[in-house]
Amino acid sequence: MKSPIPTTTFPTYPHHPTRAGRGSTLLDRTHISNSDDARNPPSEPYRELLVDAGCSVTVHDPYVLEYPGVDISRELSDVVRGADVVAILTGHDEYFALDAGDLKDLMGQECPVVVDGRNVVDADGFVGAGFVYKGIGRGDRNEHAMK
Repeated sequence: MKSPIPTTTFPTYPHHPTRAGRGSTLLDRTHISNSDDARNPPSEPYRELLVDAGCSVTVHDPYVLEYPGVDISRELSDVVRGADVVAILTGHDEYFALDAGDLKDLMGQECPVVVDGRNVVDADGFVGAGFVYKGIGRGDRNEHAMK
């Protein structure tokens, strides 16, 4: 049985006017931190929503190397290069160490988006580096104009 898909809105930002063609990276394939247990990943509905919306989706997980129907990379820099959006959906130790400046350089976007579903990054540090930040339970930390 598929996980229920929550009501989701795709925000529109000045530098990202449409969904179609966006490059998105999901950082996870498990729901348990530092584990290779990829049974029923809660990120799957989000991946499906993004693909159905016309986005190019890449997946990174340092513990899971194979999953039916999903290409997974172990090399973080490969999957975030050129992405418009990075969604962190698992609290792997590696993700706590993400550096906003390095990630922004790899993404190559003027105003990239990070969705922090596990509260693993420094929200203010990412906003200060020029990211649009969306996190769980942290309120609006953005200084960017959003529609």
